[in-house]
Amino acid sequence: MKLKSKNDLKHGEIEKSQLRKKILKLRNSIPEKERRKKSEKIYKNLLKLNEFIKAKTIMLFANFGSEPDTKKIIIQSLKLKKKVLLPKVISDGKIMPMEIKNYYRDLKPGFHNILEPFRKTKKVKEKNIDLVFVPGVVFDLNGNRIGYGKGYYDNFLKKIPLKKRIGISFECQIVKKFNFSKKDLPVSKLVTEKGVKICR
Repeated sequence: MKLKSKNDLKHGEIEKSQLRKKILKLRNSIPEKERRKKSEKIYKNLLKLNEFIKAKTIMLFANFGSEPDTKKIIIQSLKLKKKVLLPKVISDGKIMPMEIKNYYRDLKPGFHNILEPFRKTKKVKEKNIDLVFVPGVVFDLNGNRIGYGKGYYDNFLKKIPLKKRIGISFECQIVKKFNFSKKDLPVSKLVTEKGVKICR
């Protein structure tokens, strides 16, 4: 079933797992060349984001699968002399932000073969993080988020104020509305290839 950009499907009536599968299938269907173009637009939109410009300490994520490519964002953030953190899975359901200095030297495949920091760094307290860019499978127009079902980011985001949470996604991952639980923590804005959407 193809989901249209105007989201004419009644997503609120669909189980989260079903919606996750549908959007993943849709995202996976984006041709590689098109995905690179969309990722480049996301990169440019993110660099213009006022919160990003002002932030000194940011948390990003290394993309995997058909997610928007974040490599260029990470490298540029380092060039801008920002303190860059990436998540490292430390136990079931938990991630820890760890600082990296170099994209090529400080990351290696970890949990589910996703690039993550492996050099030991001093733990950065959540209150000292200015901005967290959040991945996801599905987002709605209110900033609600469906991840991959393990709860890693939901557990971590409990300590991050809403205004500091910004999602990164392709436009096709955004639906009008879906049923969410109190465990599903939202983002305040979304950066896509079409621009920045204010959610909250």
